[in-house]
Amino acid sequence: MLLVYEQNVKADTINMSDIIFVSNYQKQNSFNSPICIVGSYVLALLTETISPKDIVILGDEAFTKFHKNKNFLKLIENIFSFQAVNNIIEMIKTKLKVD
Repeated sequence: MLLVYEQNVKADTINMSDIIFVSNYQKQNSFNSPICIVGSYVLALLTETISPKDIVILGDEAFTKFHKNKNFLKLIENIFSFQAVNNIIEMIKTKLKVD
């Protein structure tokens, strides 16, 4: 996995050409490694590198993985209640439909 950290990753203010180059290079060379962009204001990459369908799929997978994390669920239980944890578990059973 390639991890990119930017203080303020915004497609409208920062040229994301490096990320686009790496993404295109991976596609052209059949190198399938996820790119994770971390920052305080992360916006979706341009759809010239990732299709809208893939953005939805990746977002749904990340959302589910985050909300299934045992440490996260324990934190929610400690702050709120076990019922809140159950609500989250039920919520993540619903997957987004992508055509």
